[in-house]
Amino acid sequence: ILSGGGEADRPRDAILTSRTGSQEPICHRVTPVQDPGGDLLGALVTIRRRRELEEDVSPGPHDIEIDALTGLPTGGLVTDFLGSTIARAQNRHSMVAVFHVDIERPGGEAGSPAPSVGTGLLAAAAARLQNSVRASDVVARIGDTSFAVIQPDLEHADAAVTLGEKLVGIFREPFVIGSQENRVTARVGAALYPVDSKKPSGLLSEAEKATERARGGDRDQFIVCSEKVEAAIAEERTLGRDLDRIVTENQLEILFRPMFDLASRKIVGAGAYLQWNHPERGVVPASDFLPVAERHGKLAAITGWVFRELLTCSVAWKLVAPGMRVATPLSGSEIRRKSLVPQLIKVLEDNDFDAHNLEIELSEDVLVTQPPMNTHLNLQRLSQLGVGLTLERFGFAYASMMTLKNTPLHRIKIDESLIAVITHDREAQTIVKTTVDLARSY
Repeated sequence: ILSGGGEADRPRDAILTSRTGSQEPICHRVTPVQDPGGDLLGALVTIRRRRELEEDVSPGPHDIEIDALTGLPTGGLVTDFLGSTIARAQNRHSMVAVFHVDIERPGGEAGSPAPSVGTGLLAAAAARLQNSVRASDVVARIGDTSFAVIQPDLEHADAAVTLGEKLVGIFREPFVIGSQENRVTARVGAALYPVDSKKPSGLLSEAEKATERARGGDRDQFIVCSEKVEAAIAEERTLGRDLDRIVTENQLEILFRPMFDLASRKIVGAGAYLQWNHPERGVVPASDFLPVAERHGKLAAITGWVFRELLTCSVAWKLVAPGMRVATPLSGSEIRRKSLVPQLIKVLEDNDFDAHNLEIELSEDVLVTQPPMNTHLNLQRLSQLGVGLTLERFGFAYASMMTLKNTPLHRIKIDESLIAVITHDREAQTIVKTTVDLARSY
């Protein structure tokens, strides 16, 4: 039923019975959650008290699921879809853009009221919106002359600006209704998850506020984002331009932390940590600039530099401490990159470095959220080369036992949230002990 949609996505009335026996009338909806390719990932169950629906929903276009005039979904379905989209974006560390589009017909004379937007014009506007977005985007009617557009799975904020400008542009051409040309003015506001809000209602509200800001502009048609989004976009664009010089001007620096063997109390390796010595901003941690580098297509060059620099240092260490390991973290996008293994093989050969002395650290969410085929193949190839694979922050995300079983791991790092309380929290002690026993028998 879920894969077929239809009945599965309709609201249903039910009675919720608590453990004490009390009963509450509810309305619930089961909404399929799909990936961009249309494959079913799971379901989102939304439950509301029936009395809340009766109190909150006033007569109007939001009372129905599908708008009869435009054929578009209305408020309830939009909220459900946005909720499932946000949940997916949280797992994938992506963004979601929500646009509020308000249209009206311009007045014939200065100061005169604008003519009303007729039903034919509204239907034509809805069709034009639907034809201007991706198949994975959603267009809905949320008011008399207002529409919402949801754009999921964004890698960076600039993509939201691109669509916003496109939405404005499609209304510059007149609509021909019958034999008459009709022009409309469109004002578009945008809000971005997680910058503006992490809730569906908050995003819709912020997008509408942005549209109100657009009303104060001098131009009839333009896109204006919320102030937070504008600041985020400006910041990312600046960092993106600065990243062009990060390798050529030697602005990157690798720091090392020793790795100890508790049994022998000897240093057996070093963990590498990357930072950016920005000429104006000072030290920028990798967590701040690597996601930007990934979205701007510059991460592969940085990864290549890290490998070369790392192995150059390690070759010198071999004279003092033979067999010493060196470890470096790698992002999910790099783990699934097809050219990763050939690039690493070349660096290993150029430096005459034994792959068994190199470790790559993976965050647990990589195993949960990355496309399994490319990730699995690269991990298998790295393991076959002799490269050690370490799972970081185990216990932080939601990797299943089957995921661990199918991943060629060599070491597990337990999440620091458990280690921090291990001396006084018995539950944490039990979890850590169980994880250590699991790793030893792995």
